[in-house]
Amino acid sequence: MHSEDLQKVHRNLHAEIIDSVHDRDEDSPAATYKEDIFTDIMINYLYEFGAVEGGETVYFERKTGYGNAKANGYYIDEEEGHLDIFVSLLNFMDNVQSIPKSEVKKTLERAARVYALAEKNYHQDMDSAHDDYSMLENISANRTLFYTKRIVLLSNYVFDFATDDLILDGFTVDLWDLKRYFKNITSVKGHESIEVDFTSFDRPVRCLSIDHFNDTYETYLAVIPGQILADLYDRYGSRLLELNVRSFLQAKGKINQKIRDTIKDEPEMFLAYNNGITVVSDNVEMTTDSAGFPVIKSMSGFQIVNGGQTTASLHRARKLGDDLSRIVVQAKINIVDETRIDEIVPLISKYSNSQNKVSEADFSSNSVYHVEIQKLSEQI
Repeated sequence: MHSEDLQKVHRNLHAEIIDSVHDRDEDSPAATYKEDIFTDIMINYLYEFGAVEGGETVYFERKTGYGNAKANGYYIDEEEGHLDIFVSLLNFMDNVQSIPKSEVKKTLERAARVYALAEKNYHQDMDSAHDDYSMLENISANRTLFYTKRIVLLSNYVFDFATDDLILDGFTVDLWDLKRYFKNITSVKGHESIEVDFTSFDRPVRCLSIDHFNDTYETYLAVIPGQILADLYDRYGSRLLELNVRSFLQAKGKINQKIRDTIKDEPEMFLAYNNGITVVSDNVEMTTDSAGFPVIKSMSGFQIVNGGQTTASLHRARKLGDDLSRIVVQAKINIVDETRIDEIVPLISKYSNSQNKVSEADFSSNSVYHVEIQKLSEQI
């Protein structure tokens, strides 16, 4: 038996689909596809949540010699080399329903076959006047640019099973059922909490707890391997930066290019040269390594409020083939009570990102030449 709140959310979502059907032009093919209307609604919601960067609803379903293939939309980020394929499982019933794990797995596999068809230029045998032709053509044309590919499954069913083993070779999988949707729209944080299990990585994150006279927050100083930050950005993208008052500047910018130069040319100096990152979280779980040193086991509500450039640049550099194995990043981690996040975190973010501009001339003023000139001038 599902909760009344979940039933209410389901009915409201179902009513929104029906209203959208009635609002569509009768001549529009989408008027006959409640599933695509649901996809359109969900992509818009996920964009507001910060879970996706965008998306276009396009219906495609075929029985082919390679197996059944299906997608309800896609999104290509050429700058980041990323592809999202959206696929939907719509519950047409008025009440909340569960769905077998086997059906979810089949749906994911069908979405993966859409990419396989695009690789084989399947669109060349399709009617070029249709939107699904353009989808497969665009995926095919950009396939050499994709560093990451994700299948986003959208559903108003409830998944009453573990989803950790739903893995597809070559893709990450992002599952949105009714419970996850409900959790997000009712979240006091206004965004989905990111839970990080650091034991899933190959290298531990060692840290020190800092004593201070304040019950409002806890602080830890840590050194995080660059590979872990790249992995986190690969999985969560800009959702890691939802509480950051700055937008991430593209790696073409001068500051990010210098980060890239250090990664390529002097990776062992990254810790010395880089300012590191500031992280906020509402809970941290600690353990110890084999040497008895404290390490972070897990964190909830993980957000990077300063150091978005560093994190995204590490991710981008690895996609370009750079080795991150010798890079570590210093991190100041603030644990703030969930009830005070809205009050304290914006201030942490604000002051972490408030800094006086330092020009290139300021750096050169400390050179040996300029110091000697100053000494001579003082002797006159």
